[in-house]
Amino acid sequence: LVIVGGVDTTPAPPAERINIAPESAVVQLKSAEVPTELVLARTLEYIPRGLSHSLFAPFPWQIRRPVDVLPLPEMVVWYVCLAAATATLLRRWRSWRELLLLGAFSFGMLLLLALVEGNVGTLYRHRGMATPWILVLSTPVLSDVVIRSAASLRSRPVFAAATATDAG
Repeated sequence: LVIVGGVDTTPAPPAERINIAPESAVVQLKSAEVPTELVLARTLEYIPRGLSHSLFAPFPWQIRRPVDVLPLPEMVVWYVCLAAATATLLRRWRSWRELLLLGAFSFGMLLLLALVEGNVGTLYRHRGMATPWILVLSTPVLSDVVIRSAASLRSRPVFAAATATDAG
């Protein structure tokens, strides 16, 4: 049982307040003395694991219950968008000034989530804050894929014959 404050700090009406601490009790909060170097080292040690979770969790091999299958369709889209965003950054590295702010913000958001989230469910929901920015980064590559796919469909003989018949 942790008691913070006394009887007078409770939001309950005065008639309903119960003093469970003896009158002679003194409540003190003490922080654990942990060397700063140790905290920094443990934080830096955790970054790769946290980033892998912020980028890829929930992992498909961790499915234990039927409800764990529900995020899988969204995760497939997320993986495709991550790959496309990475391809955009690699393909357009010469115009880095245009992509720097968006890329740094997206990476910073995912890094922050990697450091502060301790639960995969919460991480999954909070990652939604980075999703629009990753989608924007992935758009150039995804649009190229759509344009090339449409062009290859138009060049197929069956599709070309059907469009020629419809035009005539």
